[in-house]
Amino acid sequence: MFRSIFLIYVIVVLYFSLSPSPIGAEILHSDKLSHFIAYFVMGFLAYITFRAFRQKVYMFVLIILLGVLIEGAQHYIPGRTASYTDIVANTLGLLISYFVCWLAASRITKMKKLNTFTPDVDQSDIIIGD
Repeated sequence: MFRSIFLIYVIVVLYFSLSPSPIGAEILHSDKLSHFIAYFVMGFLAYITFRAFRQKVYMFVLIILLGVLIEGAQHYIPGRTASYTDIVANTLGLLISYFVCWLAASRITKMKKLNTFTPDVDQSDIIIGD
C-alpha cells in the first residue's frame, strides 16, 4: 500500500514540477519552501515504504537524481527556470526527512527493547532432556 502512495506522490510532484508555471505564480522564496516540503514528504514516504537499508539508500540517491533531472528539464519548459537553489532545497528536504525518520525509528526500537516483557519462568516448568 505504501508503495502505491509513494508512486502516486512522485507522479504528482513530477506533474506539478514539469507543468508550465502561470506568470507571476512565484512569490519570493515560497518556491524554496515548496521544494523543501515536497521533498521532505517524498523522503518520508520513501523511508517508510522501503524497509531494507540498501533500498533506503538507493531511494535517497534516486530522489536526489530525480530533483536534479527535473530542474534540468525545467530549463526547457515555458515559465520555468532551472535553479541550483531549488536543488539545494530539494536535497535539504530529503536529507532532513531521512534524518527525522531515522531518529524516530531509533527511538522506537530503543523503547521496544526497554519495554520487552519477559515473563518469569518457574524453574520447575523447565524440562531438560527427554
